Amino acid sequence: MTMTDIVRVHQARCVPHLARLRMLAAAQTGTPFPPGVVSGVAAAVGAVVAEAIAAERDMAAASGGRDTGADQPLLAARLHRLHRAARDAMASARNGNPAILRDRVHRFDTMTSAMWTVHLSVVERNRPRRRGGPLPAGSAGGGI
Repeated sequence: MTMTDIVRVHQARCVPHLARLRMLAAAQTGTPFPPGVVSGVAAAVGAVVAEAIAAERDMAAASGGRDTGADQPLLAARLHRLHRAARDAMASARNGNPAILRDRVHRFDTMTSAMWTVHLSVVERNRPRRRGGPLPAGSAGGGI
């Protein structure tokens, strides 16, 4: 499995949690939240953050000893922003204001998308490059 595959697997695992989060935030303004919204928001944002942490861990393990330390501050900053957006979403769910929750869920969704974009760009930048250029025409390795 390539590092890109590793990131994509973790990203795909977030999809149902983000969908659930959007559904939980879809309550109409002026109506009380149905039971379970606060715990549902906490579970969804927690699962997404856990996947982000797992992706970083798995990327480090799959790097094969290549130095990716220069990327750590960028990845750490993205993870910190995601944590902050998760806390804001949970706080807005506890406060019971559907409009604010929708706004915070949208922000969390945006932070999640940005985090996966950064993960994939780090993978691309650190991917080992093939030496040499394309093979000349007619030299497909036949040797006949």
